[in-house]
Amino acid sequence: MWLTKAHTSQEAPTSISGSSSPSMEEVRKENEKRERILELKEAIKKAEAEWNTSDVEKLKKELRGLTNESFLTKIFKSDGRY
Repeated sequence: MWLTKAHTSQEAPTSISGSSSPSMEEVRKENEKRERILELKEAIKKAEAEWNTSDVEKLKKELRGLTNESFLTKIFKSDGRY
């Protein structure tokens, strides 16, 4: 008879396989997102220096989308109930 450990809310959240480490694909995607965020911040600075308000607003909107997505992803990944 095999006994398995029950998954309780007091345990550290892990995937079903028992591994809490992100996959290589997840790491790659997160790195690409960080790079894009840095690129957007630099582009915003440049557009602001050139007084290009239209581009500034577009770039800020894209940046907000990336940072909000990242924030929400972390919240939902940190709690195994979601």
